Amino acid sequence: MLDDRLNALIPQLRSIFADFKQPAMLGHLELVLGDAEPVAVIRHTKPLTDKDQARLKDYAEQAGVTLYFMPEANQLDRVVGEQPFYSEVGVKLPFLPSHFIQVNQAINARMVAQALEWLAPESNDRVLDLFCGLGNFTLPLAKQSAHVVGVEGVQDMVDWAADNAKLNGLSNVEFYQANLEQELSQQLGHHSNLIRFC
Repeated sequence: MLDDRLNALIPQLRSIFADFKQPAMLGHLELVLGDAEPVAVIRHTKPLTDKDQARLKDYAEQAGVTLYFMPEANQLDRVVGEQPFYSEVGVKLPFLPSHFIQVNQAINARMVAQALEWLAPESNDRVLDLFCGLGNFTLPLAKQSAHVVGVEGVQDMVDWAADNAKLNGLSNVEFYQANLEQELSQQLGHHSNLIRFC
């Protein structure tokens, strides 16, 4: 079920889209809820008119929405608002709307807390987190462990996870890119810290 704060955005956005000169140029609307404010991503298949862009920007500013235009599948242009982020068990995780994040933040918080309870990491433990993404589990684990290594298949996510570790002042965590559907030791021979985990 869509969060009420996102549901509340739909009527006005629908009204704006209905007045577009070429509504067929709209690919889709994506709504994401960060900690600071809602995020709207407008995917469009042709350039938006200046008038349509201005209406969307004005609405986003008035409604407190971070607005992205997505003219291509791999291009996100933030035009209004701040970098979205969410908080998880004592860490702050900035993200892009194109990143994989858990869709239900309340459930995600419970999952992370449950994982920490089950693992019960101690200050001398070394932990390996596979499919680590932005550091959703990795960074909370690093707050309680001696050292954590996160491995993710997508280099962009690895870069964001490393930046998120720095943002949270965590120096006891490393991130690596690897195809996790293949044998790790064959891919990462030069990463001795990771090999010790495998």
